[in-house]
Amino acid sequence: MLSIWLFIAGFITWTISTLSGGGGAMTLVPILSFLLGTQAAAPVVTVGMVVGSLGRLAIFRKSIEWRIVVWALPAAIAGAALGGFLFSILPVDWLQLALGLFLLSTVAQEYFGRSKAHFDVPPWIFAPVYFLVAGLSAVMGAVGPVMNVLFLNAGILKERMVATKTAISLPMQFTKLISYFAFGVLAPEYIAAGIVVGLGASLSNQLSKRILAGLSDQRFRYITVAFMVLAGVAMLWRQRALLF
Repeated sequence: MLSIWLFIAGFITWTISTLSGGGGAMTLVPILSFLLGTQAAAPVVTVGMVVGSLGRLAIFRKSIEWRIVVWALPAAIAGAALGGFLFSILPVDWLQLALGLFLLSTVAQEYFGRSKAHFDVPPWIFAPVYFLVAGLSAVMGAVGPVMNVLFLNAGILKERMVATKTAISLPMQFTKLISYFAFGVLAPEYIAAGIVVGLGASLSNQLSKRILAGLSDQRFRYITVAFMVLAGVAMLWRQRALLF
């Protein structure tokens, strides 16, 4: 029965991830924390994302923005390696609180900004941001929606956003797995659970591609911003004890 729930969770959250430009893993973290325990969430999410990303990359490979990948990928790998170490020593409560507040701010950014872009995003800026985000992702399990702000402002939407984020994310996830293994936090049962989650994610790839093709750019932006806000609310709710 646990495997069935893990499979369903992988399918649903991966579909959300594709339609919102990434971030479904953020939804998966609390589910896995409930089913398997908090310590298992980050390693299991990582294994699941590796399995699901292989299929997603095969489907969306023609939409990859390589000018972003060449800047972001080396930084993401370095950040993931550092984050794998920090995972074993850092508390994440205040990090989640800060990221939750940032994600909520995307509503104001979207409302008060211009309709297409709020600030210029040169490709090189993805390097330092991805270094930071990859490190936080290794510590917290997932912080995917944070990157959507840059992609939206760079005008990289729909298939191009999904494909580019996946091309960067897949090597980053492998690096996180190596780090988890090296620091002794990748238990065999976590690998098995992650594979089940990844199989559910893989099943959603074709369905998600068809739905995504029918979305307008503007509707995709609305969905992406809405999901970032929901992810922010979820983060704040999990850390409500720090606020009250």
